[in-house]
Amino acid sequence: MGWVGRLFDARDTLARMLLLDLSGVGYLVVGAHGRPGPTATQWLLALAAFTVALLCHRRPLLNLLLQSALLVAALPLVDDVTINQVGASWALLELTMRAARPRTFWLAAGLVTAIDLSHVVGDPLRQALTGVFGLAVTVGLPLLLGLVVRTTRELARQAEERAAAEQRRHESESRAARADERAAIARELHDVLAHHVASMVLRVGVARHVLTDLDPRVGEVFDDVHRTGTAALTDLRRLVAVLRDPDGVRGDAALTAIEPAALPAALGAAV
Repeated sequence: MGWVGRLFDARDTLARMLLLDLSGVGYLVVGAHGRPGPTATQWLLALAAFTVALLCHRRPLLNLLLQSALLVAALPLVDDVTINQVGASWALLELTMRAARPRTFWLAAGLVTAIDLSHVVGDPLRQALTGVFGLAVTVGLPLLLGLVVRTTRELARQAEERAAAEQRRHESESRAARADERAAIARELHDVLAHHVASMVLRVGVARHVLTDLDPRVGEVFDDVHRTGTAALTDLRRLVAVLRDPDGVRGDAALTAIEPAALPAALGAAV
């Protein structure tokens, strides 16, 4: 995640609002150097903006509406509306980043723009200067930064989805390749090895019944070979069944095929 993503992560909204509030307190305390300090009304409106920002940090639309209302109240009451202006602009930034539909933050931008323009009506020069520069800072910048963050998040989400789809495709191809390999091995075992073992078992059984006057020790050897061959043939049939349909033997731990990725855990369980 880039620095923009870390700075504006949705999980850090409360931390951002807290830092913004602390910056606002610092502005009120030391930012008015060389001119009269904040009035009681300015402090009251600023504290209201700080409180709303903290309480509504998870509800950006409500925060935007309340901050805009505080800005409307501040315009006729105080000379320095920086705190309330920044509160409304930052709320617009948060809403732009997190709104589900673009129409929501565009309407919010229109609201903030209307509020900013309302206090300069009747002063053409001031209106021209504020309309160009002020709106670019208080509305355009939050919108631009919010759109950058939204785009970054969307691109990151699409990249994650593509990576997950590629991983699923790779796993699917790997499973298909393993299934083809198992099928080829099963054909070899069934068509070659199992037929030869079955032929050997059959011949030993025929020899045991035909040669009736054998030495008992030779008969025991024939019986042992016949039993061993029969057991081997049974094991081969079970192995072919596993190779052809691993899911069909999931209940039998001795026959269950283990995925390569699960092998370390299976070894640990066995130990």
